Amino acid sequence: MPFAGIAFLWFIGVVRDQLGGVEDRLFSTVFLGSGLLFVAMLFVGAGTSTSLMATLAGTSVNAEVYAFGRNTIRSLFSVYAMRMAAVFTLAVSTVGIRASVVPRWVSYLGYLVGLTLLEQS
Repeated sequence: MPFAGIAFLWFIGVVRDQLGGVEDRLFSTVFLGSGLLFVAMLFVGAGTSTSLMATLAGTSVNAEVYAFGRNTIRSLFSVYAMRMAAVFTLAVSTVGIRASVVPRWVSYLGYLVGLTLLEQS
């Protein structure tokens, strides 16, 4: 998971560097913020998952702690991280249209993916 997060952060940096002076400050800020929050959610979810698995490997497992950990992980990955991924996708699609760096159909597909991610729970 750490390498995936690092690669994603490099991706954000490369995209911002390539846009240069044509980037829109509002959407660039949303792009950067949602990307950072997405990586943070992934890291917290991965750490929580690892801790829960280590707890399950022990001899005495508390059912309430397990239920709390499972619900926390589900919320982090399925709700919060996916919402940040949706905002990131919508921001990237908007930046792509405004800067004319990708074909319009790619940005429209990004809007569709972003809206689909927002609808998932």
